[in-house]
Amino acid sequence: MPHSVLISGVSTVVHFYERPEIPMLFDLSKDMGEVENIATRQPDTHQKLHGEMMAYLKQVGARFPKVNPAYDPAAYKNAKGYAERAQLGPFEGKRPLEDDEKQAVPPTKEREE
Repeated sequence: MPHSVLISGVSTVVHFYERPEIPMLFDLSKDMGEVENIATRQPDTHQKLHGEMMAYLKQVGARFPKVNPAYDPAAYKNAKGYAERAQLGPFEGKRPLEDDEKQAVPPTKEREE
């Protein structure tokens, strides 16, 4: 899925062009794996960083994805690999860890929930 990312200090903001209605914000000091989306808990931080990112992209003449007028949602959802691609897109709250992430990150009380 096309997206843009800005890392500022310990915060990461992500904008998915296919799903702009789902704000994405992570605190890398507590969540290096970007497992917990905190945008709804810190809307001011998200709005500030998202605005900075979009202003910068416009300033440098970045190209943005355009809506495909021939887009067929049913065909897209039936395409090979859709389920895997959908899991890599935006999410609210927490996302489940991938198997390789579970092995790399020691369990904590917070992660066991």
